[in-house]
Amino acid sequence: MQRLFLVLPALFLAGAASAQSESRSNPADARAKAPQVEYRSAFEGYRPFAEQSLRDWRKSNDEVGAVSRLATSTALAHGDSHSSRKRVDMKSTDFGQAGDLRKAKRTVKVDMSDAMRFTPPEISVKRGETVRFVVTNSGKQMHEMVLGTMKELTEHAELMRKHPGMEHDEPYMAHVAPGKKAEIVWQFTKPGEFHYGCLIPGHFEAGMVGKVRVGQ
Repeated sequence: MQRLFLVLPALFLAGAASAQSESRSNPADARAKAPQVEYRSAFEGYRPFAEQSLRDWRKSNDEVGAVSRLATSTALAHGDSHSSRKRVDMKSTDFGQAGDLRKAKRTVKVDMSDAMRFTPPEISVKRGETVRFVVTNSGKQMHEMVLGTMKELTEHAELMRKHPGMEHDEPYMAHVAPGKKAEIVWQFTKPGEFHYGCLIPGHFEAGMVGKVRVGQ
């Protein structure tokens, strides 16, 4: 029995030495015999969610871009400070172009009230005339005067109803806070019948619209 206890450890050590020797002599075989462990990135399980989030972001970004293009406007908040930051764009429209204040020989005062009406409700000008509009808000809520064709004003009003927080500012617009004044300098380059309206949601629909007749 005592001999058996002495022989077993010796056999164990011999086997270990043989395995170590085999591993050193042939590393490729040793790696082949080693258990294969499959590693997966912890991110793999989240990949579908990340890809979906990216698709949602791109869709949202495209929608925002579409709204911005439809508005054809610059991002400035509504307020009485618009008149001091209004950009001057000499690009011609169907109803005229931004005018030069030095060439404005006529001033037209326009009042906007909480009764959803403009005073005067109709203005007559000559083709080529540059008019300086002084727009006053005599009400207690925000109003604006926006020049344009009836088709353009109707489309813009619809857009404002869908996106009431949308910001816009152009030379043919005056956003006026209660008790404040603003100006529009506009040259009417084409004859015809045009309009001005308040596109604050609900105001245009309530009849807050005026008319501009441009004669030859």
